[in-house]
Amino acid sequence: MTMAPPARVSGVDGIGEATPRAQPAAVGTVERTPVWRCIGCGRIEADANCVGICEDRRVEVVDARDFDALSHELDAVRCSSRELLAFVRQVALTTPRSGEWERCQRALQERARRLVAAIGPTA
Repeated sequence: MTMAPPARVSGVDGIGEATPRAQPAAVGTVERTPVWRCIGCGRIEADANCVGICEDRRVEVVDARDFDALSHELDAVRCSSRELLAFVRQVALTTPRSGEWERCQRALQERARRLVAAIGPTA
C-alpha cells in the first residue's frame, strides 16, 4: 500500500494531531491513524486537510506492533485468569463425599499442575 506524501503537521516538537480524525473505534479497539515517521529523527507527519481552525497539540504515539504485542499478551493473561478463577471456584465449591477427601485432593492437585504447566513460568 502506497501513501501519498503527507501534508506537514506542525506542533510541539514537530508532533501534531492529524485532522480529520478517524472515526471513533469500537469498544475494545484503538483508533489508528497512518503516519509517516522519519527513521532518522523520529519526526511524525500525517495526511491532513487543514480547514484553517486547527490547533496543534502534543500527542503520544505508540508503534502499532508494540501495541499489538501487548494486546496479545493481555489476552493471554485474561484467558489464564479465567481458567484460574474457574479452578478456585471448583476448590471453593467442591465438597467430597465421605471418605473421598484424598482422591478429591489428588484430582485438584492434578488439575492445578496442568494449569501451572499451561500458564508457564512467571516473571
